[in-house]
Amino acid sequence: MVMEYTIESMLNLFERHAPDICHGDLSFAADEPFVGAQSQQAPNGSTVITLNIIEGGINEMSPSHRHIDIFLLEPHRELGAHFHQHATAHVYGIDGCGTAMIGQQCIALGRLDKAIFPAGVVHNVITGESHFLFASFQDHPIIQVDGSLDYFVAE
Repeated sequence: MVMEYTIESMLNLFERHAPDICHGDLSFAADEPFVGAQSQQAPNGSTVITLNIIEGGINEMSPSHRHIDIFLLEPHRELGAHFHQHATAHVYGIDGCGTAMIGQQCIALGRLDKAIFPAGVVHNVITGESHFLFASFQDHPIIQVDGSLDYFVAE
């Protein structure tokens, strides 16, 4: 049952599979509470992995954490300054490290660290010498049902 899966247990699962995820192996996403994952390469040096949750399972999760993406940002890269109109993201470090910029605030993030990117607030993640693998749990999906993105580049 998905009810047994807490945010902590999902993060532990991601951490156990971090080396595999960093090498493109998403086989962990074939087991409950997931029913697969899609990986997309972005020109900025990041890999975005969207996890699909079993049917009905989304309603068992906290409303603030119902949509899950994992990001792998290679060394010396950045996501790019952007914001979401609808989604607030709860970001958890899994492996490596980076710096989160949230509005005017800079926060160093590593394994087990957490940050919140509120809807409407410009944010970015930047890496140095290390890669950064992190999970983003959102209250609203970034990829909308109609295929559009709740993703807006900051000016």
